[in-house]
Amino acid sequence: MKYPISEEFNPYITAVFGQKLWYGKHRGVDFGSKSPDPVIITAPHSGYLTQYFHYQWGKYTEIKTTRFRTILAHNKLLDGWLVEGNRNINKGQAVAVMGNTGWSTGRHLHWQLYDNGIIVDPLNYLDDTPMNMITRVVNTAKKKFSDPSSVFIIVPDVGEYLVINNEKRKITSKTSTKDMEALKNIFGVYVSKEDADKIPSGEDL
Repeated sequence: MKYPISEEFNPYITAVFGQKLWYGKHRGVDFGSKSPDPVIITAPHSGYLTQYFHYQWGKYTEIKTTRFRTILAHNKLLDGWLVEGNRNINKGQAVAVMGNTGWSTGRHLHWQLYDNGIIVDPLNYLDDTPMNMITRVVNTAKKKFSDPSSVFIIVPDVGEYLVINNEKRKITSKTSTKDMEALKNIFGVYVSKEDADKIPSGEDL
C-alpha cells in the first residue's frame, strides 16, 4: 500500500495502532503535518470509494476491495473531498484534504484498515520502499517501548538511531542519502557524533 500523505507535506505520526488513549486502544494510525498548506490525502490502495459523515470520524472517505476496507477520517469540512463518491479510484489518487471534523482536537488524518474484516495496523501493509521500511521500524519501536514522543536522529557516517527513554537504539536497515534527507524532515534531525555519544546506547532495532 502507498503512504497516504506525500513527503512534500512533511507528515509525521501522532498516534500509533494499539496506543492507549483516553477512550481505549487506538484502532488506526494518526498523521499530522508541518505544512501550512492544505494537506492532500491520497488513496493507499485502489478500490471503490464512498463518502460519509460520522459523529466520531467526522467527514470521512472509505475505500473498499474484496479484501480491504480503508477509512480515511477527519476530512476537511469545506471542500474536503477531491473526487465524487461512489466510483472506482486508483492507488495514489488524491481523494481528500486533511481536516478537523468529528472527534478531533486538531488537523490530522486517521487511517483505519481492515483485512478481511479484521482491524489491522496499516503500516504493516506499506510497500517495501526505504521510506516505508523506516516508517515501520519507527512505528514498531514506538509501540514496543510505549513512547510516541521518541526522536529519530541521523549521525553522519555512523548510522540512524531512534532515541527512546533517553537511550539511542541503532536502526540496522540501510537507506540512501536521499532517503535520509527525507527522514530528517519527518522524524528528526541530524546530530554530531559527539552529541550522539552523550546518549546512552540501548539494543539495536
